[in-house]
Amino acid sequence: DAGAFSNLIKLSELNLSQNHFQSLQVGLFDNNIELTKLDFWRNPIKNLHASSFSNLIKLTVLDLGDNQLENLPVGLFDNNIELTELYLSNNHIKNLDANLFQNNVKLDKLYL
Repeated sequence: DAGAFSNLIKLSELNLSQNHFQSLQVGLFDNNIELTKLDFWRNPIKNLHASSFSNLIKLTVLDLGDNQLENLPVGLFDNNIELTELYLSNNHIKNLDANLFQNNVKLDKLYL
């Protein structure tokens, strides 16, 4: 449900690892602008929308490791300018766009 976390406006960390998410609804985190850590490790996520994390401007750590992602849409991390750690290992990613991380100048840990 796109509104599942909408009332949790002060939420700073969310661990949804080892669940059965196959995709993330657009707008799922629209009200969670305080979120700094988001963990989706070991879910069967196959696709992400370019705006999946667009409102998470304070996000520093994102774990998408051990999913079934095949591609990452251009613009996926554009608004995540505070991102320092990104976990993408153990997916099925075939290509990365040259501009995928252009706004992530603070990114210092990238696990592919």
